[in-house]
Amino acid sequence: MGDPWSWTDDMFTLHGMRPGDVVPTGAVFLRHVHPDDRTLVERVMIAAEQGPAGCEYRLIDLTGHERTVTLAVARGSDGATTGLAVDVTTSRNRAVADQVNGQLALALESRTVIDQAKGVVMSTFAVDHETAFRALAMISQHRNIRLRVIADAICGSIVAAGALEPVLRAELQRCIALGSLAREQVGVVDHDAARSSV
Repeated sequence: MGDPWSWTDDMFTLHGMRPGDVVPTGAVFLRHVHPDDRTLVERVMIAAEQGPAGCEYRLIDLTGHERTVTLAVARGSDGATTGLAVDVTTSRNRAVADQVNGQLALALESRTVIDQAKGVVMSTFAVDHETAFRALAMISQHRNIRLRVIADAICGSIVAAGALEPVLRAELQRCIALGSLAREQVGVVDHDAARSSV
């Protein structure tokens, strides 16, 4: 981190400055590193004395905007340390947006399949949507697999055979019965509690 430092025009621009606005030093460089990332960047600079090192960090430019920067540092045969800082903010934001959009699309797709499976359970067993969902959730918990997988299996068996496969049908019927029994017992307990409080 010792001086002297020299920056290219692009390095000044990255920091929100015009070339020559400041005399570049290690202190100036670190002042623009996000406080939470300073220790990381300092370690990379020290590690570069032994061999090439790098990291990704948040840079705060002169206007206060935060950028995501990839830093690569290496010491040359002449003993001088050279660094390269690349602004990856746009590509990082795009990657994050793509990931969020992908997760949203998957969630919407999962919801559609789960709603279809609920519809199958409702029409097969003549139950309401809450009972159908509880039955699906119970199977999901019992088998320790995602609700989406159960929904896929239900919809798949309807498409393939036109009806629920017997094992799945029996399991759904048992879960619906257990759910009804649990609600009845809660009703009895509530009724007894209300009677004893009179």
